[in-house]
Amino acid sequence: MSRIRLNQEYRNKIANRMRVHLEAEDTQEKEKFFQLRESFLDKQNATWKLAQECVKDNILKKMSKWHIIFKTNILM
Repeated sequence: MSRIRLNQEYRNKIANRMRVHLEAEDTQEKEKFFQLRESFLDKQNATWKLAQECVKDNILKKMSKWHIIFKTNILM
């Protein structure tokens, strides 16, 4: 049992060293990820503005329809 535990400890130690090494390595994918992450906030803000305009327009249209319906019902 102690031998199995010892092997597990060695595997964990080697895995931690490999992980540190692999995370420190510069790759094209890693650079592309960082570039896209930098431009993400601008794209997200533009998307939120567009969504806000769409919702605002939709709400105003519904409000004007309800206003016309209530106005005609009151006048009748």
